[in-house]
Amino acid sequence: MDISILEEAGLSPREAKVYLAMLEAGPSLAGVLARKTGVHRRNIYDILDRLIKNGLVGYILRNNRRIFEASSPNRFLDLIKEKENSVSEILPEMLLLYGNTKEKQETNFYKGKEGLKAVFQDQLEENKEKEVLILGNIYMS
Repeated sequence: MDISILEEAGLSPREAKVYLAMLEAGPSLAGVLARKTGVHRRNIYDILDRLIKNGLVGYILRNNRRIFEASSPNRFLDLIKEKENSVSEILPEMLLLYGNTKEKQETNFYKGKEGLKAVFQDQLEENKEKEVLILGNIYMS
């Protein structure tokens, strides 16, 4: 299975690798996951902690040992919807900021007499008092 799609969904390459191993293996100890994925056991615990925080993994204690199990892959859709909702909340403010700076970033380059005519024609058509900066160079040979 291609893990790049899971990476696009927000997982690191190692997180994706561990999650897929858990789907294949079912409930597992950290040591089993370390052997199956080739990721060092200490790193497995860090990865599992991050997956638990995202709700992609859960565990139960059996004989004082954690047995980890992958949550349903449908959880990815929930995570994406949560991200979409978060961005939707701040989108109006971001659009306002974008609109305020949009005009400031406009730069046009013109050359020659026709270019100068185009600048003034644009000013007349816009009917706005907008700052126009003109930089010129006289080349004499």
